[in-house]
Amino acid sequence: MERVDALFLSHFTSRLSPADWAELAALPNLSVLRLSFAAFSTCPDFLALPSVSDLVLLHADTTAHPLGPVPGLFPGLARLQVVGDEAARYALDLMPLAGLPWLEQIVLPRGEAPVLGLNRLSGEVKIINSA
Repeated sequence: MERVDALFLSHFTSRLSPADWAELAALPNLSVLRLSFAAFSTCPDFLALPSVSDLVLLHADTTAHPLGPVPGLFPGLARLQVVGDEAARYALDLMPLAGLPWLEQIVLPRGEAPVLGLNRLSGEVKIINSA
């Protein structure tokens, strides 16, 4: 399983266990990961997945979700996409992403919700609103 480079777990809307996270961390070639925010929210603070450069987070419930853990968990992140019908309803603070040195692109859903922290991102980061 070490050769896995893309993993799509967004259909799991429940939280991942510490053992699940340990298995993800054992995949050195994992560069693309798709998770629900619920699964993402249970990641241990000490864990890092530096090989993940492309992250898709599915917003599938009715609560706001912070992005604070993203830089520590995914220090090599280049592209982030937030998807899901509910994502367009809740404010999203991008300020925690300001310290990611490789961040190139953020794809956000169109909606009425405010996006905070845009002024803290590098001018090199491209923000795209998806349909």
